[in-house]
Amino acid sequence: MSKREGPTTAPQALMTIGIITFALVTGVAMFAVIVIAVVRSKQVFEGDPWALEGTLTPIALLFAASMIPMSLLIPNLIAKQQFQGMKGATLAAGGESAGFEGWGRAAAELLPIFTTTHIIRMALLEGAAFFCLIAFMIEGKALALLAAAILLILMIAAYPTQSRVRNWLEEARNQLPTF
Repeated sequence: MSKREGPTTAPQALMTIGIITFALVTGVAMFAVIVIAVVRSKQVFEGDPWALEGTLTPIALLFAASMIPMSLLIPNLIAKQQFQGMKGATLAAGGESAGFEGWGRAAAELLPIFTTTHIIRMALLEGAAFFCLIAFMIEGKALALLAAAILLILMIAAYPTQSRVRNWLEEARNQLPTF
């Protein structure tokens, strides 16, 4: 069996991460458009749209509020665990991998960790945003839509730019085990 390999250069890795992020953000945005269209066409909701009533909306808001810190905490814990498991021989060499010149020591080994933790972060925010949109679709409470919008903004703000990835790599190198 042949081993499936990931991107072979830093620009390819960045493009892959960017495409994944774009797909996750676009999924939430498109679902939001559909939900808003459905809710506007029905207009069957009664009462104050800003009131914290119903069953699903408060649960969705609580879930969203808990996923924001979790989207920061869980990926960092996973990254630290991955750093501890990295092979010393690879890191001790200290050189730059082919295709990752100018990205510093161990970039080829660290970028997959960044990719994994970034996808986890985005998935946590995405799940909470979908939950809020479903709550809005069912109960028509604007607070649920507002929470989904905030989560979507956080997803967009986390887009992996080259400088953001380079900064993450530098911070990750400082956390690597020494040999």
